[in-house]
Amino acid sequence: MKMKRAVYLIAFTIFFGLVMLFTNQSKAAVVNPPLYLGIQEYRTNTDPQNMAYGINNPDRNGSTTADIKGAKIWDIVKYNSLSDTNYDNSIDYYCVKAGIGFRNTGDKATYNVSYDFKAEKGTIAKTQNSVLKSLVSDEAYYKILAITDLMYIPGESTIEDRTALKNAALTAAGIDIDEFAIDITDTDIEAVQQAALWYFTNYDDEVWGAVYNQLGLENEGWFTYKTSGMSEYQSFKDYRLGEDLAGEQRTRQAVAIYNYLINTAKANEQSYKDGTAESRTKITLYANATDENTQPVIVIEKLPPEEKEFDMALRKYITKINGVELAEGSKRNPEIDESTLNTGTTATYKHKKDPVSVSTGTIVTYNITVYNEGEKSGRVTKIVDQLPTGLKFSKLNTSGFTPQYNETTNQVTITRNQNNVTNLQAYKEGALQSETIEIECEVTQKPDQNNNIVLTNVAWIAEEYDAEDNVTITNQEGADRDSEPSTIPDVNKDNMSDYKGTTNQTDLSQNIYYPGEQDDDDFEKLVLLPKAFDLKLTKRIVEVNGEEVPNRIESVDITNLANGSATTGTYNYNKEPVSVKQGDIAVSYTDLTLPTT
Repeated sequence: MKMKRAVYLIAFTIFFGLVMLFTNQSKAAVVNPPLYLGIQEYRTNTDPQNMAYGINNPDRNGSTTADIKGAKIWDIVKYNSLSDTNYDNSIDYYCVKAGIGFRNTGDKATYNVSYDFKAEKGTIAKTQNSVLKSLVSDEAYYKILAITDLMYIPGESTIEDRTALKNAALTAAGIDIDEFAIDITDTDIEAVQQAALWYFTNYDDEVWGAVYNQLGLENEGWFTYKTSGMSEYQSFKDYRLGEDLAGEQRTRQAVAIYNYLINTAKANEQSYKDGTAESRTKITLYANATDENTQPVIVIEKLPPEEKEFDMALRKYITKINGVELAEGSKRNPEIDESTLNTGTTATYKHKKDPVSVSTGTIVTYNITVYNEGEKSGRVTKIVDQLPTGLKFSKLNTSGFTPQYNETTNQVTITRNQNNVTNLQAYKEGALQSETIEIECEVTQKPDQNNNIVLTNVAWIAEEYDAEDNVTITNQEGADRDSEPSTIPDVNKDNMSDYKGTTNQTDLSQNIYYPGEQDDDDFEKLVLLPKAFDLKLTKRIVEVNGEEVPNRIESVDITNLANGSATTGTYNYNKEPVSVKQGDIAVSYTDLTLPTT
């Protein structure tokens, strides 16, 4: 019984192991037909022809680890089969673990599985292949993502990408980008990029310090070459093309690129860990499902830049009446809910829109705030504020902008000054950037005897600037994701009293989102209440013992009452005491006056 049970246990263990192996490989894409790769020491498309690249002098490596000081930077090539002798080197395959697999020219390996290196990190980590696992360790994985995004891939990258990489590397090294008469070649860049990649992927190699870590500018001699007529590798600086300094100039550029790639990838690593980096490549990892000694390789594809969207929004709200901030419970500043921006194209701006009570002569302070809801940086360059009859523009309180007031149309056009080029950065979750302009207006409307008078004004973005594409947006369809500056509300100074954007709400006193016609326009409201019944009481002495005394009311001024800037007239009284004695009879009048305006 014990023997039979042991057999069952062994069989189950084997079956479970096979299931686990299949499960771990289940997400790997099967490469069918397989990919057959090999290595060549000399590259055919070099300058000069048939040149090899290396780190130090691999031809002098000894047989022990301590004696290994160099490595050949092989050219990985593709064959149609294991028996094929013709190869294709048009695709750039990068080795991601030097020292594994290939040893000599003519060696070939079969690749039958592939992984999306970015999307299948967890799957790679679950394989039984310890070499692949090392590539997705925290020590290497995010650095690989960072460096591959920086690399120049001929046929995938643009000439502009190549120039940008070289110039950035030279600038970082403190080298004048214009001092080189001879330019680095594509194969020089490919070789030095392979060496830089090994800096990260061979971090656990015993010879890392001697071979794969060549960081620094003090030793340019590590970048070596050999042609078919040379007996061993020597410093690329010694290469001559006639009498010129081709090798020296190309070496300085190559080593600068090596250092730049490593240092920049280190600096960018954290952004890949926290998911804020915008990756621009697809990395396909090729391996053999059963042979751990097959050298893993990657192919890097440059992805086209994502079509980013530009999007500005505007909100307008009252902040002060006669210079005094609205009370806490009456404030109208937007409360912003970004969740709708993450799922749609605009945030939710919650603030009241019910009319604020004012009187003739009241100074109203408005904030006009613009928000960058899009994926590009930019700025608003022009805003129009349509005021109603009865509300007059007073002044602009924000520097960097110039107002132009058209009293005929009662429009204020606010234009950004040319030297004010501050951009709002692209939206990131939890970081919605905004800019606020403050203006003041005076209520000139007189109240009606019987009815409320509502003063509505509407502001909108009339012009904006896409800083990434260097485009001024006025009427281009689709240039702003969900609005067009030229599509404006159909309003004028005399038709806005009932205007309320596109909301279907009748109660504007709720703290909810009242959208405009687009997300780049917004409205605000004031109300003048009807004239109130108002009596003025005055009392004065008119005679003593039948004799008149001088008129105690010297003057009455109802100018401010008439124009609505005050609720009572100005009464100037003679308050000097009237002389009387015991027994005198004084007569006084009490007047109730209904002021006339």
